Amino acid sequence: FNTSKLTSMSLAFASNSSLEYIKGLNTQSVTSMNYLCNACNMLTDVNTLDLSNIKSINNPFNGCRKLANISFVELSIKVSISFSSSPLLSNESIQSIINGLADLTGQTAQTITFHSDVKNKLTEEQIASATSKNWNIA
Repeated sequence: FNTSKLTSMSLAFASNSSLEYIKGLNTQSVTSMNYLCNACNMLTDVNTLDLSNIKSINNPFNGCRKLANISFVELSIKVSISFSSSPLLSNESIQSIINGLADLTGQTAQTITFHSDVKNKLTEEQIASATSKNWNIA
């Protein structure tokens, strides 16, 4: 599945009720991922997304209640992103998300939104890391 030249992946996998994992996507050129996996209720794993050029990423995992494992290229997340529908994120996934947050010091703060179950698992170090890079945690 060659995605190297795509600029939009909005709704790319939306409502795919049999999708369990996404691996090997080249997302370096993508600028929009709105509702990428909207209502993918069987999705559990997403491997190494690069969000370096993303400008719009509204609710990419909306309705992904089984999402447990996800990883990001370090420092590639530059815009607000939500995982509010995903209560099962693993500790490794949480850390990958925190590591994926770009340093926005001196820029407009962005927000990372977690499901309340995941937010309660955040360590003081993870919170400090995110906030020191000018991110709000919701």
